[in-house]
Amino acid sequence: MLSKRRVAVSLMTVRRTVLAVGALGVVLTVPSSASALGRGAAKTVRERVTLTQVFFQTSSTGNPPLSGANSGVGISDGRIGRVAVRGAVRGTNIYPAFTGNWIMFYPEGTIKFSLKGHVVSPGSFAGSARITGGTGTYRNARGTMTFTAVVHTGPPVGGQSSPVFVRNMSGTLILP
Repeated sequence: MLSKRRVAVSLMTVRRTVLAVGALGVVLTVPSSASALGRGAAKTVRERVTLTQVFFQTSSTGNPPLSGANSGVGISDGRIGRVAVRGAVRGTNIYPAFTGNWIMFYPEGTIKFSLKGHVVSPGSFAGSARITGGTGTYRNARGTMTFTAVVHTGPPVGGQSSPVFVRNMSGTLILP
């Protein structure tokens, strides 16, 4: 038969264990509940985008913009909302449809976009872009932008002999 003291010690141990397990359950449950509530209560964020991209042509086939394709790589600077961004951009355009798939790389994540453009005049282009996703801060991003672009016609920039393009983009980035 157990002594009263031993029963009291056992009951205290059981109570402490129940309290510890209960507290652990609360700790594990509350963040899950908060996450579930947060997802349901999350607001869609719309950010104004203004970017200037300077890139040079890395490859070309055919006779862009009449036919073929070209690829480019360069810098992408500007603002997304109130945040100044500085990063890189790369992508490829297909002609004569003048469609392209591009990606911007920033420390906060990437933003993918597809574009559709047209020639305004020799060396001058315009069109629209659709944001199709992203990573990091820009995960599941969507939205639309417009752009204008010109081919730099002066002497080679930074030792580059291939065409240099300056593209200005503006629009809205939507984050779920």
